[in-house]
Amino acid sequence: AIELDPQPRYYVIRAETHYKLNNLKETVNNFLNALELDSRNAIAIDEITTVLNTAGQAHEAIIIMTKLLTLNGQHPLSVVARGRAELVQRRWTDAVRDFTTAIEAYPQRADLYRMRGTAQSELHIRDKSLADLRHAVQLDPNSLIAQLELARACNHFGEYTDAVNTCDTALRLDPNSADA
Repeated sequence: AIELDPQPRYYVIRAETHYKLNNLKETVNNFLNALELDSRNAIAIDEITTVLNTAGQAHEAIIIMTKLLTLNGQHPLSVVARGRAELVQRRWTDAVRDFTTAIEAYPQRADLYRMRGTAQSELHIRDKSLADLRHAVQLDPNSLIAQLELARACNHFGEYTDAVNTCDTALRLDPNSADA
């Protein structure tokens, strides 16, 4: 169907499927195909930046996030992209502001609470950071990165028992994790 009717949504679905199969190259290629057909596809741009960030390719993610920002700087996904870029650039206060705005549009996205909590932790805002990170884990208890960020923040704020317990949970999620 893709060859006969190359609509961007088909490539987005294929990209999401390849991502679940841990095939980063095909994930990125399919997202790029979706963007080639519809360069204003904010969802594809947001998702590809998530994949690239997850894969440790922050530089490439920033380039694509910049593209999203040029499309519509006030679109909620543009605000998410800007917040991600601010995290990479260690602009914590700006990141908190943008993730707060994004959470208003997407209150069930665990990654937004996780990223805002991470930025708040860097700003030494203990209670809000821990609350956001715990909420991220509550929304997505199978997120290894959310568990690890919560453990890091607990350790940072002297909640060592919670840090160890959270690391134990992360190890149950991924027994081979070098980070947990």
